[in-house]
Parts: sequence; structure tokens; C-alpha cells
Amino acid sequence: MNHRKSSRFAGFTLVELMVVVIIIGILAAVAVPIYISQTRRAKVTEALAALGSCRSAENVYKTEKNVYLAVAAGDVGNESTSTPPGLGLDFTQNTYFDANCVSVVLNATYGFVSTCDGTAAGNVAPRAADVNTYQIECRGNGQARVSYNSGTTWTSWE
Repeated sequence: MNHRKSSRFAGFTLVELMVVVIIIGILAAVAVPIYISQTRRAKVTEALAALGSCRSAENVYKTEKNVYLAVAAGDVGNESTSTPPGLGLDFTQNTYFDANCVSVVLNATYGFVSTCDGTAAGNVAPRAADVNTYQIECRGNGQARVSYNSGTTWTSWE
């Protein structure tokens, strides 16, 4: 009783493997720019949320004191009664920007301009290194503009 095993090899041909590699390459070429765009949008959204909090706190402060409050970077977490005064905001849960990135300056036309600057040296947020070229500004009337190229290319005010 002599049983012969089938000598067929199971496997993929080189052409089949190349087709799979090409398909993966095409998917990666499409997915990577979308991923980069979405991560950029997430970073800007966090900064705009922080500036929106500043705007709300400034409006509350103006209602109570009849003036806006200029706040240096790092002081936004201070209460308005402390020295130096702040807006009492908490950015400890932020991923990209912390309180050291956010400041408010007074502006004659718009009341104030809030800035969230990822280049701030004191930024200790968990992913601070990912936003070292981001700058976002928000006017007192809610208009905002964004730069993610070290301040050289800004979007228009929206």
C-alpha cells in the first residue's frame, strides 16, 4: 500500500501579493491626508473651545464689573479676585493646550482678543509637542482665525 501525497503547494502567487500591496498603497494614499486633516481639526477645535470658554467668562466678568479683563498666559485659571486676576478657567483636562497657552488682551474695537498659542514654552498638556506651531485667536465678537504654520499663514477671520 503505497499512498502518495498530493504534491500541490498551497500559497499565494507573486501577482496576487503585488495586487494586495498595490491596494494597500492606494488606501494609505487616501487615508493619510484625511487622518492628518482630522487631527488638525481636533487640535483647532480644542483651542477654539478654550477660547470660547474665555469669551463666556469675559462676558460674565463684563456683566459684573462693566469692563473686560486682560489676562496673561498662565493666569486664566486664577480667580478674578486673586493676584494676578484670572477668569477661573480649568484647562487641566485638555489634551493639546493648557492654561499657559491662553491669554486675553484688551482691544478697543472688539473688547478683547483671546489667543491660544501652542508655541507657549510652559505648555505641559499631554500632547503639547503636537501643537508647537498652532496659534488661534478669537475676537470678543466671536470671530476666530487659525494658523498652524508658526503665525505666517492665517485663515481669514470667520
